Amino acid sequence: MAGVHEPGEIDEAGTQRQGVGGYRRRVNGWRPALADLPRHLEENRPEPTLPDDTMADVPARTFRLLVRMLAGIRLVQLLPWPLAFALGVRFNAAHIGLAIAGYGLQAVWSLFYAARALRTGTLPDWLMALDVAITCACLVLSGRGWATANGSTLGNSAVYPAIGVALASGVVWWRARAIAASVLIAACYVIGILPELRPGGPIVATALGNVLSILGFTVVTGLITKRLLGQAEMIVVTSAAMLSVREHAAAQRARYEERSTHYRLLHDTVLSTLNAIARGAIPDSAQLRQRCAAEADLLRTMISGDGPATTSLTVELAVVVYHQAALGLRVHSHIAEMPPELPPEVVAALTGSCREALNNVAKHAGTGEAWLTAQAEHDGGVVITVVDRGRGFSPGSLSNGLGMSRSITARMAEAGGVSVVDSEVEQGTWVELRWPK
Repeated sequence: MAGVHEPGEIDEAGTQRQGVGGYRRRVNGWRPALADLPRHLEENRPEPTLPDDTMADVPARTFRLLVRMLAGIRLVQLLPWPLAFALGVRFNAAHIGLAIAGYGLQAVWSLFYAARALRTGTLPDWLMALDVAITCACLVLSGRGWATANGSTLGNSAVYPAIGVALASGVVWWRARAIAASVLIAACYVIGILPELRPGGPIVATALGNVLSILGFTVVTGLITKRLLGQAEMIVVTSAAMLSVREHAAAQRARYEERSTHYRLLHDTVLSTLNAIARGAIPDSAQLRQRCAAEADLLRTMISGDGPATTSLTVELAVVVYHQAALGLRVHSHIAEMPPELPPEVVAALTGSCREALNNVAKHAGTGEAWLTAQAEHDGGVVITVVDRGRGFSPGSLSNGLGMSRSITARMAEAGGVSVVDSEVEQGTWVELRWPK
């Protein structure tokens, strides 16, 4: 049959065609029966893909939220002592200089600490270590500066910020370093108030409560943080699985619809011809040979190219080639793998422009053959060329009657593409359709 190429053969347009063996492998590997499609598609199930950057960043965003929460807590923990003082509460400061120095150092450092944490959402190790060291120093200074025998927690302005440091260590350092830091903070607190500790005094209960708070908050915060970050990781994994399922379902649906389109096209063309031959309805004639040659080109167009299932553009171009054959124009087509997704308006523009270019060959070139090549670009674009070896024309003589400006150039421009025409008298015509331009 005319138009069949051997493996590796170069056709007249200079395009290397896949051999018969390559076509046979694709045909034998595809079962067109609709009942077989789901099983066939299951074999091509895509690998699970990660969610987008926003979803993958859930654990990091959760941690940043915790850090900013700690910064807000630290700022609030600075307020009780100055507010109480402003409301008229008077404290017994045994060493007022140490008391003021301890609170001043804690306040200045906490403002810097909170501002950085709120801005960056991070608490690096060096910042945490410095925070623990300054807190321990402030606990000793404040404990020695204030007289806490009356049992008031407000008698030591460094206690509340120290609890905030314990919370931060549970979030950032859990476990070993967090527990060690909380023990050190509690020990410095006891060292600071040691001169005021008297057996049976009210300060013992207060001191015990503060020590338990420092140690207990560290442990509880560490456990809660671990749980929160674990849930965030689970959200990422679950979202990835759900996205994979949706992509799989979408791929199955697209492939099923495309296979169905192929099947209907084959049913209306090749299978109809074969049935007619089997019934003896079409005797051996030039008309039969022409029809078989046209439908052989249709099959080549549908199965040319390697990789996954063809796209709707491939099917549309195959239909264009078949219709041209019915009009008497033999189109040698080679369509490589097309981009997986093209906007409908782009498919319509490329198909319509290609059809018009072939119509011009049939009407004006004075030849019965043309060559169509379609391939994808690395950037996701598409290039289609239509070549004939007809009488050609002078590009300066183009007119609207040829359909170039209105049916090709304008159509491609509206879809964001471009068309290029090159021709010489008696040298044929070359038309390139490119999207995007």
